[in-house]
Amino acid sequence: MLRNPFPLSLKPLARSALRASGSGRLNAYRRQQRVCLSACAVNNRLKAQPSPEPKPKPAFSKHDERDLIYEVLSTVPSQREARHFLRRFVNSQEGEVKKNQRPKEYVESLLSREKANFLGLIKIQPPFTEGLFDTVAPTLVHLKRLGLMPIVLLDHDLEEVEPSVQQGELEKLDHRKRRALQEALKLVDAIEHAGGRSRVLDDQVFFLSQRGQTRSSADAPSDIMLNPNDQEDYVTAQLKGVFKSLEIGQIPVIVPIGTTDTSISKPVKSDPAMIALSQALGRMQSVEMDSHTSVKLMIINQDGGIPSPQHHGAIGFINLKDEYSEIMANLQTDSTNPSRRHVTTLTMIKQSLENLPVDSSAIIVPAKSSRLLISNWIRDKPLYSAGQPKSQQAQVNSSVIRRGFEVKIYRGLEGLDIEKLNNLLELAFAKPLDKSGFWKRVETCLSSVIVAGDYQGAAIVTNEHQTHPYLDKFAVDPKKQGGGIADILWKKLTSAYPELTWRSRKDNGVNKWYFERSDGNVRIPDTNWVLFWYGRNGIDNLDEYYKIAKEIPPSFHSMKHK
Repeated sequence: MLRNPFPLSLKPLARSALRASGSGRLNAYRRQQRVCLSACAVNNRLKAQPSPEPKPKPAFSKHDERDLIYEVLSTVPSQREARHFLRRFVNSQEGEVKKNQRPKEYVESLLSREKANFLGLIKIQPPFTEGLFDTVAPTLVHLKRLGLMPIVLLDHDLEEVEPSVQQGELEKLDHRKRRALQEALKLVDAIEHAGGRSRVLDDQVFFLSQRGQTRSSADAPSDIMLNPNDQEDYVTAQLKGVFKSLEIGQIPVIVPIGTTDTSISKPVKSDPAMIALSQALGRMQSVEMDSHTSVKLMIINQDGGIPSPQHHGAIGFINLKDEYSEIMANLQTDSTNPSRRHVTTLTMIKQSLENLPVDSSAIIVPAKSSRLLISNWIRDKPLYSAGQPKSQQAQVNSSVIRRGFEVKIYRGLEGLDIEKLNNLLELAFAKPLDKSGFWKRVETCLSSVIVAGDYQGAAIVTNEHQTHPYLDKFAVDPKKQGGGIADILWKKLTSAYPELTWRSRKDNGVNKWYFERSDGNVRIPDTNWVLFWYGRNGIDNLDEYYKIAKEIPPSFHSMKHK
């Protein structure tokens, strides 16, 4: 199994970052990343450097810079993922990222301030405990430094002080508004203390209208009802103030307060507010914004991700198109407060993602682990996936959510679009498929073909020696990589097959991904193959797995044949 999350190609990067950032976190870095670099060597290098001229203290201190570099390096386990992040992060006019990019260039490109074309719609949920904002604020500043522009919606609990006419509705509304503003100012102070800039937006963002009425504003999208039981108020959002803040480098902290048609301020429930913001962003995306701008929803709460009914912890990855109904049914059987909160949160995320570009995604993390947002932003995939050891899954209580794709399972060739499947295989493996030989063999032993979307991904499983499921092909369209298709397929695959074996060429760049999802692997002597398996009986079946991997003929022609 692959132990070190930093391959040799990234170790010079780690050493360069440590030299540039000081050795204050060296011991923690060595423990977590197992980079064999002695503190003595680092100190000697630092002493050999000339002392710099005294400079005014920057808004973003060297200590924060070191923390950010450490955070970046600790979340990039492979050079492939680093390049994927940089391709998304660096403006297209600057060209492709070089594979052999020097460590200094890599770090500088990550920390560049002027390459952001991504928005993070972030909701922070109560209770706002002591120290919460001090924990979250550095993450928001770091995300901005890494190219994700945060738009923060600060939730506040409306139910604690519901208005009543007898006690004076206006007084209650004023009390809730003051309390929300106080919390927002605390977060702004924490952001500025962490080296960022921020401002509170408490009006001219949300507008309320009576049922059947709409606001005549070019910036206001179609109306959204506050909640299914409230037939009076609808909420829309305008983003002029939000983008003015972003243009001058400020993180907007939005207080969900709406203005009625009669100019009365009223608190807005946070879930409809998020949906209104997503709808406004979606409209700007289609009309005004750059076509490459994408939005990531981020939910910071006390509970963490959507709970899994199968094991302790959260569901790591959710494909809404394929899993939403089942997950909602499981949540609604539990009447506890956390389950009700998860129901409303998942509903809000689904409606919000439907308003945004198709490559948008959402993540839910607990407040104490808010720095996981940095890892998700860089890697653009779940922090753990189906098939990884449950011991790893239990360590992270978060959920990544995508609109996803419909997944179909075919038990035979009938109904399959063989032409599309052939095209997918040749694109994914970058080789011409031996079509007649491959399908002749597969037809005699096919177990299933799992297809994601319109053949954006597929897994072909055969029954070898009549009893052993074998993953013959696992393919994702290269243009769709990074969109969660591999995780969608693998999750469906592992639920359908408790035991599975497969092989991969030893120089295959996907092997690290396979290492993480297998229970065991071994190189097959005198061949170019690595044998993988998962399942409790894998060791007992190893001799059979050996025979299977050796017997199956190659499926692709050489490039010379083409």
